[in-house]
This record gives sequence, C-alpha cells and structure tokens, in this order.
Amino acid sequence: LTNDKVRISGLIERDIKDAMGWYFRETALADSAAVIYLEGDGALEWWNSSELDVNYFVSECIEFLLALWIVKDHAITLLPAVLKISHPNEPPKYQFFPFGHRNFNATGSSSESIEFSREEIRIAAEYYQDWIVKFTRKSANEIIPENSFSAQTSFDGNSKRLFRFLWFLEHARKTADIGIKLGLFCSCLECLFAKENDTEEVTHKVAAKTAFFLEGITAQAYLTYKQIKVAYNLRSRVLHGGTIDRKGMQRLEQVCIQMDHLLRTVFVKILKSKSTEPDFFKMFTGEEKQLQEFLSDLYFHADVFLQKIKPALANQPQ
Repeated sequence: LTNDKVRISGLIERDIKDAMGWYFRETALADSAAVIYLEGDGALEWWNSSELDVNYFVSECIEFLLALWIVKDHAITLLPAVLKISHPNEPPKYQFFPFGHRNFNATGSSSESIEFSREEIRIAAEYYQDWIVKFTRKSANEIIPENSFSAQTSFDGNSKRLFRFLWFLEHARKTADIGIKLGLFCSCLECLFAKENDTEEVTHKVAAKTAFFLEGITAQAYLTYKQIKVAYNLRSRVLHGGTIDRKGMQRLEQVCIQMDHLLRTVFVKILKSKSTEPDFFKMFTGEEKQLQEFLSDLYFHADVFLQKIKPALANQPQ
C-alpha cells in the first residue's frame, strides 16, 4: 500500500496506461490517492491458478477497505484494477477489473478525503489478517462461479450471522441514499440480534439486546436503546414505501452517523472477544444454540431493566 507518486508512476507502465486510459493514471497520481499492489515472480504452475485472478485480488482489497472501516468511517473508492502477467517467451497477458468499487461514508458523501496514519493502517491490517479473512474468504471459484446461471445468495442455511451482518454492511456502504443506508444498518443489527421467524416486537427486542450487549445494565444502555428505536422509526418509513417528514429529515444524517458508530462498536466487541469468555466471535459464527441462550438471557434482563428505568429517564434527551 503506497501513496508515493514516484512508485505509483513506475507501476503504471506505458502499456498499462494505454490500456486503462489517461484518466486512470491521473486519478491514481492525485494527491489523495493511494495504490494497493502486488508484484513478483511466480512459478509457471501459478499462472492457471484460480487465485491469480484480478477479480480475486479486488475482493481482497474490498475486505481490506472493510478493515479500514473498523478503524473509522470512510468513503474510499477502489479504481479499476489491472493484472499483467509476463511470460519469458510470450507477449504479456492482461486482466482488467474495469468497474472499480465505490463506497460512501455514513452521510452518503464520497467527496471528503480522509487520512489514515501508519498506526491506523497497521491496526486495520491486523483486523484484516486475524479476523476478516477467516470468515469472509471465499475461493476464487466461488467468487467467479463456473455455472453463472445457478441461483446464488449469501443467505442460505449454511451462512453465519456475522457473515450476513457483513453482507448488509457492505451494501450499506455502497449506497449514497442514506435512507436506504439506514435501513441496511438496521438489518445489520437484525442479523446479529434478531431471533429467526420472530415477528413480534422485533424493533424493541433488537434495540434492547443491542443496547445491553454494548452497555450492560446501565442508564447509558437505555439511551442507546432510544437511539436505535429512532433509527428504526426512520428506517420503517423508507422500507415500507413511505416518506420521511421534515423533522425526520433534519435528524436523518445524525442518526445515520450514530448507527455507523454503533455498528462499528458492536463489530469490534465481537472480534475482540475471540478466545475469551464469553467468546462472542464463536457465538456469532458458530452454532445457534449457545447464542440463542445468551440472547434470551440478555433480553430477559434488558426488558426487566427497561420497565424499571423508563419512567425515570423517559424525559432525558436522546
């Protein structure tokens, strides 16, 4: 990963520049740009490897952008990618990923540059290597399936809660419409804290379990609970085909920022609990039984606490 303009210019050889175009080169050399690259010599048998594929490399880069999001919100966009394979006795071969990958921050903006320090990048790299690749990595054959006509979904019976959480999060970050973004943020919470096939008081239950998962039995948990309820109210208007009134529009951006921060906090708590007691990482990526027992117990205590504290804190600001 480099923002050294001399290094970047050297990577974009003339044939690559000619193939990708002037705009590609100039954008890669912009002041705020950086490049993720991989270069080196490979054995001949690697050349037909499914992992030596530009789409596979882009998927790894997207995962790293997720790791950077864990550190802080951003709207980093991936430019188109190119893979050049040079054989000693043959003309070079090229693979292109022409579309790039665009992200928006919590407010739906992509125009604001953001700076990461070396230490923040190091932390993101640890998240990427230690956790993300362990439960998001698919083989190149899964990313580029041989039978492109077969039905595909990330929500089959084998998918785990944390993987589904990341699916909604990734799609939320790719949309500039913050009404839809907020709806997907709420779906992220449901992936983790909703009970399958439960249709009663879903908003209350998810908000309660999320808040008390983060804050424990405290007054702050009640305030977090109220924030999530506000987010769900706005989300419901959008996803049920309605509109957001003037008051809601005035709050929408701040609510989206709050939810982005909340999701990050939940995600980090789950990741950092790995190999501890309780191991939330194992719960949210493993079998349902232990997780359901934990969530049921969490909801029972949260609901009892909410009934006691609501009258005392109902008038506090959100």
